[in-house]
Amino acid sequence: MRRALLLLLPLCLVISIHSTAQDWIEVHSPNLRMVTDADTKPAQAVLWRMEQVRTEFGLLLSRKKVNRNRPLLILGLRTPAEFQSFAGGKTTLPGGFAVSGPDSNYLVMDLSANDSSGIYRAYALLLLNSNYPRTQPWFDEGLAQVLAGLVVTEKQGELRPPAEVARILQTGTLLPVAQLIAPNVQQSPEFRATSWLLFRWLQESNQLEASAQYFGQVMVQRVPPEQAFTQSFSISPGDLDTALAKFRSTAAAPKRIEVPAPLEKLTFASEKLSEVDARAYQAQFRLEVPAERARALKELQDLLQKDHDSIEVNRGLALAYMREGDLKSSADFTRRAIEIKDNSAKMHYQLALYYNQGSNGPIQVDSTVPSILLQTDKATTLDPELSDAYTLMAQAQLAMQRPDQAAKTINRALALRPRDENLLLTFASVQIANSKFTEAKSLLNFLKGSDDKGVAQRATEMLATADTARKTEHKWAEKAYVDPTADKWKPTKPGSDQPTNPDAAAAKSDQPDSRKVEYLKGTLLSVQCADKSATLKVSSAKKTWTFNLQDRSKAVLIGSDNFECGWKDVPVSINFKSSGAQQGDIVSLEVN
Repeated sequence: MRRALLLLLPLCLVISIHSTAQDWIEVHSPNLRMVTDADTKPAQAVLWRMEQVRTEFGLLLSRKKVNRNRPLLILGLRTPAEFQSFAGGKTTLPGGFAVSGPDSNYLVMDLSANDSSGIYRAYALLLLNSNYPRTQPWFDEGLAQVLAGLVVTEKQGELRPPAEVARILQTGTLLPVAQLIAPNVQQSPEFRATSWLLFRWLQESNQLEASAQYFGQVMVQRVPPEQAFTQSFSISPGDLDTALAKFRSTAAAPKRIEVPAPLEKLTFASEKLSEVDARAYQAQFRLEVPAERARALKELQDLLQKDHDSIEVNRGLALAYMREGDLKSSADFTRRAIEIKDNSAKMHYQLALYYNQGSNGPIQVDSTVPSILLQTDKATTLDPELSDAYTLMAQAQLAMQRPDQAAKTINRALALRPRDENLLLTFASVQIANSKFTEAKSLLNFLKGSDDKGVAQRATEMLATADTARKTEHKWAEKAYVDPTADKWKPTKPGSDQPTNPDAAAAKSDQPDSRKVEYLKGTLLSVQCADKSATLKVSSAKKTWTFNLQDRSKAVLIGSDNFECGWKDVPVSINFKSSGAQQGDIVSLEVN
């Protein structure tokens, strides 16, 4: 009997270990996405509450549409131990914390916590960055604290003071309003409680809309805060101290509201993740923490050995190598990720960054402009709220001598990042390119007073040359490269024989080319040149392809300044439009 029990013990241990292993899932609500090791229903419930925060944010600020400006992923962790492994032992606010990387935002949630006010506050601050112009700290904190106290069921909602605010209201001391709105005010429990109370007072007094006038005076016109406050809200800071003291007790009572977003949480889609993809998502998050970046890269490299076709592993490695400055490796994994599944705007943006030497600023190599335009256009088609892609697209349009297009594009980026002063510098350069010198100088004079020393210095430098700035000729324009995003290259409407570009009607050769741009990586076997054209033989995946180049002098080249008819056994990457079985017309050629 004892021998039988000993034989069964290893089997019991295996069963026990297997039963504690937790599957990871991905859950989608209308505007949010969560990766979690919790069960589906709790994850759906958390996303439902986050959707309520998002909708109430829009209602408070009278926003018909609530934007985001880059991808947001929520990591939901079911135990405190798991959560702390991501927090790195640091103290966090109730419910979780936020991390912002170069091109993504993360919310990390402790799903075992009873209080989620901290994560609601963090989400509110992210929403402010993509929906509301720069304000003073008390306004941002006041709104964030109001949303942190949001409690919603399927039947009704309430705005309550968060726990810390409630304690201060009951027994603590408030800051004088004059101190609250002064420059360089410091964060403290009293600051947060007074900010919450002032925001609620503005809300109950129907004066939230007057905040726009106040911040216009303080932030733009540099009017002293106390003077602007009295003019905008028709009450002095001293008199408001008295009003807030009276409002304090009644404000602490829950304010009932309607359910902001009547959604059915059970309709939120859920799918099981493979172990490899789940670990890749976690590694992608750790890439945003500098101290853990090397560990995350090693994890992704190990995962690649287990599954070369994991979309998230390839995407993670593309991001990791970009962070490391290894642009070539980043581009290889980016292209592989797109080949596996072409549904990520961020991957097309990463490819555009690669073409611009990893920079989101001015164009580094003129000949890469068509490729940058093509990739940023694909990125913004897949995700119309990817603000970084609009920024780089505008830089390419400036290099292409299309400042009118750049102005429209940069305005779309500004609508998604209204607080970004570096983006305002780019906007000023676009205005200069459009010969709007007066408007540009006005903006630069404003930015010269920025608290960001880098922004202030750059604005000063641009002001010094604004009067004499003129358009600069670029090799891109001189070589008459094709803009792949122009209307003439877009498909015609179904049933119509007329090209979308009226200039194309004059010649059949100018009719819109509706063929899809495809990508191939291989070895250039030979080049046969004739007059201006060239025929290239390329080996890829054990097949030989034939590519045509109509005019070598206008070829979009990457990695080489000139087209060479003697190229042989050279690694290449080609964007092309298919013209038959294993045949195509070259859009761009990258020589590796």
